[in-house]
Amino acid sequence: MSEAKEKDKILAQIKALVHHSEIDGISRHIDALKTDGYVSVAGDEQGGIIVARITPQGERFLENGGYASILRHKRMATVRKGLKWALVTVIGAALTVLTTLLLSRWLST
Repeated sequence: MSEAKEKDKILAQIKALVHHSEIDGISRHIDALKTDGYVSVAGDEQGGIIVARITPQGERFLENGGYASILRHKRMATVRKGLKWALVTVIGAALTVLTTLLLSRWLST
């Protein structure tokens, strides 16, 4: 599972009030989720989690697709950029061929 999907799964489980000790991978991602403002955490003196709750911002983020949505948008932007340059290359090649044909006919007359 990708990191984005894992974070989204953790957010969904926190939203569903699953106890933090039953959530796989929470210890790897809780700091990032907290820093991003999507969860609030109450901890003990040793830094352990006592309770984790999703914030309203986290609920909206999850409803809008979460981390997987961000990753998907980035991929689509990259694909669009690549397609744009492929199209520019094809159009440039076509114009070069057309110009060559027209110039060769004009010069041969």
